[in-house]
Amino acid sequence: MAVEAAGDVVSVGSAAIPIFGGPISALLQAVENRHLQAQIRMLQEITEALGARIDEIEVSAARSEELIDLAAHAVRVAPELRSDELIEGVANVVALAFVVSPPQIERAHLLIDIAGRLSPEHLIVLRAVSRVLADSYERSDRNTAKAWPTRAVVELHPELEPVIEPLIGQLESFGAIRRVDAGTGVRAQSGPFESGWALSGFGVQLLNHLDGEL
Repeated sequence: MAVEAAGDVVSVGSAAIPIFGGPISALLQAVENRHLQAQIRMLQEITEALGARIDEIEVSAARSEELIDLAAHAVRVAPELRSDELIEGVANVVALAFVVSPPQIERAHLLIDIAGRLSPEHLIVLRAVSRVLADSYERSDRNTAKAWPTRAVVELHPELEPVIEPLIGQLESFGAIRRVDAGTGVRAQSGPFESGWALSGFGVQLLNHLDGEL
């Protein structure tokens, strides 16, 4: 139904501006094709994510409608997702909502909405601050990872330097990261401890769910 509805919207839009002719119609069709592909891909990913957890998930008849609504939400968001990783992540969110007891439906809807506002660059920052800040840069328990100074994130991902401040500001506004004061931050090479950024409790939850982990 969501796929049909999307097609109807674009058909109306195309009919409303015939004066522009071929190039605009072709552009609208390209956009619609991309949306349809994203929605179909999301349905496939949800099916795979649910299938992979078939032994863990028990959806009662009373919960079936909630599952359908959650999947429909994911399909609606799919065209806005800006990477395959985010598409796979949202499918994981749908599946994980029914793994826990009782199912966490409202939380899953919130996580899907936040995922729809993330870019691949946001994910890079989230993954960076989820690690222990050490020479090895190894991943550790995300709840205990040390705070990352902004400069350390840029050192690891120099391509983000022009946009690091807005990325961090947006992630903080989403509630996904939190600022850690200098006294509990990471020691700089020159000596004193630096303020930095760490995942919030919600950020840990968001990243874990996108990765298909509880």
